[in-house]
Amino acid sequence: MAIYNIATGTVDPKKLKAGDIINCPYSGSAKSIALPEGTYILEVWGARGGYRSDATYAGKGGYAKGTLTLTAKSTTLYLLAGGAGGSNTGNTGGVVTGGFNGGGYRYGYPGGGGASDVRINSNSYLARVIVAGGGGSCGATNKYGQYGGGTQGGAATENYGSYGYGGTQTGFTSSATALGSIPTTNSSSNWPGGFGFGGFGVYQSNGYAGAGGGGWYGGCGSVPDGSGDDDRGGGGGSGFVLTSSTIGSVPSGYLLKSSAYYLSNTSLIAGNASIVLPSGASSVGVNDNGYVRITVADIKSAGDIYVKINGVWVPAGGTLAKVNGIWVGQ
Repeated sequence: MAIYNIATGTVDPKKLKAGDIINCPYSGSAKSIALPEGTYILEVWGARGGYRSDATYAGKGGYAKGTLTLTAKSTTLYLLAGGAGGSNTGNTGGVVTGGFNGGGYRYGYPGGGGASDVRINSNSYLARVIVAGGGGSCGATNKYGQYGGGTQGGAATENYGSYGYGGTQTGFTSSATALGSIPTTNSSSNWPGGFGFGGFGVYQSNGYAGAGGGGWYGGCGSVPDGSGDDDRGGGGGSGFVLTSSTIGSVPSGYLLKSSAYYLSNTSLIAGNASIVLPSGASSVGVNDNGYVRITVADIKSAGDIYVKINGVWVPAGGTLAKVNGIWVGQ
C-alpha cells in the first residue's frame, strides 16, 4: 500500500494499486487527478469556522463518505480541502475573507469555514459529487457559530441579531432567497448564503455578527440587532452525496446528471456528532482545516490491458488457471 500527498507531490495514476491512499490536506487551491477505471472510496472533512476568543465558539466541520465506480478509461477529479476561518482576536477594521472553498466573509473578525468536496470533470460548484459542510463563525466573543455537514447545517438560535440559518439540500433551514455569488461587502442585505458559499457576517450599530460556513448550500450570516457587540454566530453549510435519491433535488445546471456518478455506501455526519478524523482520532466535529481522501478499492491500471474475473481485475494475457475456486497466474 502506498500513501500519496497530492497537495505537496505528484501522483502517477499508472502506478496506483488497490489499497493505495491519496491524501489532499488543505492547501488553499484545487488539486486534480485523472483516475483510470476502477472503484474509489471518497472521504471529505469540512473546515471549522472562525472565532475571536476561543475555538469552543467556532462552528465545527462535518464529514461525508461514498464509493464511486468509474467506467471510463480516464476521469478527472478535482479535490478541494476547505480552509478554516481564522482566529484573530483583534478587529481588522475591514472585510475579512472566509475559509477557502465557500467560507462566508465577515467584517472585522474571522469568517466562516470552507467546505471540502470532490468534483468530476469540471472545477465547478455544479460538478460536486460529495460535500462536507464547513462551520459558521462566532458572532460576539461568546456567541456560537454553528456546525456544518449532515443533510443540513446548524442554525443560529441564540438571542440578539437575526438570521444565521443553516444550509440544507435545497436552500436554508428558514425561508431566504439564495444569493448568486458570495457576498464580499458589509451590507445588511448580504447575510444570505448560496449554492456553495456562506453568507456575510454583518457589522452595524457596534455589533459584529457571524458569517456562514461553505457547503452544498452554505449557511447564512447574521445581522446585529442594534444592542452592541453581543450578536449571534453564523449558520453551518450542508453536506451532500450524489445518489439516486438526491439527484432530484440538485439545482438547475447541475453537471453530473448521469447515474454513472451515483455514489454507494454513503455517509453524512454533521459537525455536532462524533467523527473519525484523517489521523484516526475521534472528535465531535472537525476543529481544523478541511481534508479530502481517496482510497483505491479496485483499479484497472491505465496503459495496461486487464480483464475482470470473478469481480477482480487481472492482467490480460499469460496463463490463468482456477485453483480452489481462485484464478491465479500472470
